[in-house]
Amino acid sequence: NEVWIDKHESKASDVAALFEKFHFNENVNFEDVTNQWGEVAIEGPESEQFTGSFSADCVFKKSISGEKGFRVWVRPGTVLPNLPWIGFKAFEALRVEAGEPYFGIDVNESTLQPETGRDDCASTTKGCYAGQEIIQRVRNFGHPSRLLIRLVTDSGENIIGEKITSAGVEAGIITSSAVSPRTGKTVALGLVPYGKNQFEVKGKPAV
Repeated sequence: NEVWIDKHESKASDVAALFEKFHFNENVNFEDVTNQWGEVAIEGPESEQFTGSFSADCVFKKSISGEKGFRVWVRPGTVLPNLPWIGFKAFEALRVEAGEPYFGIDVNESTLQPETGRDDCASTTKGCYAGQEIIQRVRNFGHPSRLLIRLVTDSGENIIGEKITSAGVEAGIITSSAVSPRTGKTVALGLVPYGKNQFEVKGKPAV
């Protein structure tokens, strides 16, 4: 009877307005429930033992780190497991290491879905939907002109906004970066031309 959409709160009203644009005679309504729910991510090799602490309807089997973990929607006042919290820097390191893009930061309305490298985010079997023709055309007859990739450098510092170069020519911009607590290296995301595979950031190799 309902579909829940998980977006950053800054985009909630935009998404509701977009759906309303395509609303004709169906008996359906769109509601922004940002103020009624919060989202918590539980990460780590022992995270699965805590899934039973929440209603099954609220648990989403999607990890931020790309390893073991899950996300859960909670209402204000929900009692959470007694686990240590991580800070924003650690969260960003997990996200960027996993190659998880943020809408409005790494991708936006002008980014084609195939450019994200996330083939799991669009159906290859469903019938007609908005944007489906472009997605299938890219998949069947070629490749996207650019691709969101993850880079690693030895700089050990924040490099957001730095130019990505290839053979001395600008190829893109770093959109997200973080210093990995595990390696001490900088991990970053950026959109670059498809097919290029050798890059530098601030004069240092980025792989």
